[in-house]
Amino acid sequence: MSAPHNREAFEAFVHEAHSRLSQKGEEAASGITAAVLEARGGGAKRVEDVPANFYDKVATTLARTIEAQGLEPVVWSSSAPSEEQPVDAPAPEQAPAAVGMPSAPAKHTLKHRFWAPNKAFEMGLDTTELAIYFLFCRRAGPTSLAWPSYHDITESCRINRRKVRPALDRLLELGMLELVRTATSKKPAWYRLTPPDTWAAPAKEEAVA
Repeated sequence: MSAPHNREAFEAFVHEAHSRLSQKGEEAASGITAAVLEARGGGAKRVEDVPANFYDKVATTLARTIEAQGLEPVVWSSSAPSEEQPVDAPAPEQAPAAVGMPSAPAKHTLKHRFWAPNKAFEMGLDTTELAIYFLFCRRAGPTSLAWPSYHDITESCRINRRKVRPALDRLLELGMLELVRTATSKKPAWYRLTPPDTWAAPAKEEAVA
């Protein structure tokens, strides 16, 4: 689907994006879509309430979230500059060389990389805690929400299941993660990645030199 420039086409794009996200579960799709609309759509609660000047922000965030979840992309073409890429990130033409990939537009390499705050290395985390935090960064995408299961964490990070809970508790204690929804017998907990400037200072003896 190409870039819409009117409300009807924009709403169709959001509907298609929601359909892709529903592969992760209808509740997850609704939660992500609502979070994006509110955060990137001027505080809108419904798709029809999004002002026209916020279409690009909402659609771009949804498209990137879909790619971050490993789903079939929904293409949104926009000439507007990206607001998701950190200011200290390499330029798109520099990034492929850094990861040993052939030169390609940034949208084609997005699924091969993810962003994480540099400050994570200054928090005194051990290797297990750091690995789990980076997995959350990879799973979250632009919405900052992630809900990897214990199985996903243990398999992706190659760690013992018994180490997961203490590591999550540590990340919560430092304020690097925020619990959004507790786990049920059938569904994993939801977490939100928090801004680095809100994190607690690690104890001096744990701080990285």
